[in-house]
Amino acid sequence: MNKYSSKAVKTAATVGMSLAMVLSNAAPVFAADISAGKKAEVCYTADTKQAMSEAKDALNAMIQDLKSADNGKINLSKVQASTEYTWTNTATFLKSSEVSGKLSLADLLTKKLPTDEVTLANGLALLADCNADADAKYIIGTHIADDKFGSTTAAEREFGIANAIKLITDGADSMIKELVINYGDKGTTYTWKNTTSETGSAAKIGKITDLATYNTEKGKYNDLVDLKQYFGNIPSADQTYVKDVYNDLLDVMKEELDTYSSGTNQIVKDYVNKLKNEDIIEGTNVADVVDSGADFDRANLDDLKDFLADVKADKNSTLKAVALYEDVEDESAVAEYIDALETMVSEIEEVNDALKSTSAVNKGLRDITGKLSSLITAINDYEADTASDILYNKYQAAMAAFTQADLTKLTDYVEDVYEMFYTLNAVQRSNGKYVVRSEETEYARYLSEDDIADFDTNVKTLLTKLVDDSNDETYYQVLTETTSDITKYLKACTTDIEGISLGTTFTSSDAKKIVAARNAYAELEAVNFAGLTAKEKRAVKANEDLIEALYAKLIINGTITQTGWVDKGNGDWDYIAEDGSRPSKWVASGANWYYVKNGTMLRNSWIASDAQGTRWYYVDDNGVMVSNTTVNGYTFNSYGVWVK
Repeated sequence: MNKYSSKAVKTAATVGMSLAMVLSNAAPVFAADISAGKKAEVCYTADTKQAMSEAKDALNAMIQDLKSADNGKINLSKVQASTEYTWTNTATFLKSSEVSGKLSLADLLTKKLPTDEVTLANGLALLADCNADADAKYIIGTHIADDKFGSTTAAEREFGIANAIKLITDGADSMIKELVINYGDKGTTYTWKNTTSETGSAAKIGKITDLATYNTEKGKYNDLVDLKQYFGNIPSADQTYVKDVYNDLLDVMKEELDTYSSGTNQIVKDYVNKLKNEDIIEGTNVADVVDSGADFDRANLDDLKDFLADVKADKNSTLKAVALYEDVEDESAVAEYIDALETMVSEIEEVNDALKSTSAVNKGLRDITGKLSSLITAINDYEADTASDILYNKYQAAMAAFTQADLTKLTDYVEDVYEMFYTLNAVQRSNGKYVVRSEETEYARYLSEDDIADFDTNVKTLLTKLVDDSNDETYYQVLTETTSDITKYLKACTTDIEGISLGTTFTSSDAKKIVAARNAYAELEAVNFAGLTAKEKRAVKANEDLIEALYAKLIINGTITQTGWVDKGNGDWDYIAEDGSRPSKWVASGANWYYVKNGTMLRNSWIASDAQGTRWYYVDDNGVMVSNTTVNGYTFNSYGVWVK
C-alpha cells in the first residue's frame, strides 16, 4: 500500500474525499485552484503556502498535546481517532472559538485554520501532498482503488488513521476479516477482534490459479504489510486478536503467493513463445525481427505499430488466451520483446527522417551532385591514364572546385545519412594491398530495394575508392584535405596579412606571413582559384599586388626584425615581442622564468615585484629565476620569493 501519493496535488473533489470529508460535511476548499497533475501551479500559490504554514504549526502543536496527554507515551502511531484529548497548544493555531473542551482527533480535523474555509484536514492534506510531510501523510493518508475487496467500481478508500482503523476492525470492510476467510484453514474459527470471530474457508494451498488473481492478491499482501503500522491506533481490546491472526495468516498468504509464483514462469514462457511466433506482417514474425534481426521494410511501420497496439489492448486473441497483457507486461521476458519492437519503431522513424527528400542534408547533397559527378569522372579518367598531365590537372581542378560550403554539405550527408546505414572499414589483404569495404549497420535492414538504389553511387565511390592500394587513403580523404588547403590558402592571402604594409618594419613573424601569402596565392592561381566563391576570389585577387610588393621589399631590402629570443653572445640575450617592441617583463621559457628589461635579459640581478619592493626575486648568471635555494646567504622559497 502506497500510504500517500505525491504524484500530484489532488483535485478539490479528491481532497473532499479525504479524512476531513469522511468526518464532516464541510465543503471542500480550494475548489477552483487544485487540479490533478498541476502540483506546481497549486503548491506554490500564496493561499496554499499560507494554509500549509498554518497546518504545520497546528501539526507540531498536536504532537506536543498528544505527548502531554500521557507523560509523553501517546504519539501518532498510538492515538485513536475516537478518543478525546485536550488540545491546548493546538487550539492556539486554529480559528478562534473552534476548539473548546476535549475533542477526538476525528473532530479536531474538522476545525478550521485561521485562513477562511480551510479545515485542519484540508491543510494537512496539502502539507502531505506538496511537502511530503511524514506526520501529515500518516494522519491524512492516501486514496487507492478499492479493488482489494473485489469491487468493480472506481470507488476510493483513504488510508488515514480513521479509515485505517476501519479497514482493520470494521466488520464489513476489514482486511483482517478477509484474510481469515481467504487464507484461514477451512472450518477453523478465528477470533480476529474482541468478541468477533470468523471461519476460514480456504484449502491449504491452491487458492491462486491464474496470473490475474496472483497480481490482485499480491497487491492485497503489500497493503496488509503496510497496514501494520496502524495497529497501534486500533482499540486496545482488539490489538492482541488482530496481531495474532495477522501474524499467523499473513505467512499463509505469502506461502500461497510464493507457491504460485514458482509456477508462474510457465505462463510467462507460454506467452513469450506465442508472442515470438506471431506475424507482424505476412511471413515475418516477432522472433524473426527481434532474435534474428531480419530485414523489415520501413514501409511496414504502421503494421508494426498496429501489432504493438493490439498486443497491449489484448486484441490479439492468441496471446489473450494465455494471459492478459497487463498481467505479464512487467515480466522481463515479455518486456524484452516489447521493448525491442518499440525500439524498432523509433529506429524506423529515425530512418524516415534521414531519408526525407525535403531534409536540409538531402537538399545539400543535391546541390553538389554536379560537382560530385565531375569529380568521379575526372578520377576515373586520370586512373585510366596516370601519365597524362592534362587528366591530372583536370582531376586537381575537380577537387579544387569544392568550396568549404560544398564540403560541409557532403560531410553532413556522409555522417547523418550514409553512415547511418553503412560503416567503412579499410582491410589489408594477404598480398599487402588495401581495400575499403562498405558494411551494413543494423539500420540498413529497414531499407527497401528502392532506398538502396536511390543512394548516390558517386558518394559511395568517393568513400571507398583508394588513391593507391598500397595504403588506405581514399579520395574522400584527399577531397577533405584539398578543401581544407583551399581554406588555409584563402586565409593566408587575406586575413593573415591584414595590418602589414609597405611602411612596416617587418618582424620575423611578418616575414613568415608574407612568404606564406605568396605561396598560397601561387597554389590558388594554379587551379584558377577553384574552390573559392566569387566574393572570396575577389578578395584574394585584390591583394595580389600587395603580396608581390611586400615580398619584393622583404627580399630586396632585407629589413627584418627578428622576434623572440636573440642570442647576443657571451651568455647575453635580448627578447623581442611579436610586434617588434622590447618589453620589460617576466618571460617563461621551458620550465624557467627570465626577466627582461627593455628587451635585455638581466643576469645576477635582484628584481622587485613593485615600486615598494613588496617581494624580491633573484636571477642567476644564466638569467634564471632561483627558487628553493639559498644564494649568498639569502633564502628563496618555491615561488622564487626572498624569505626575509
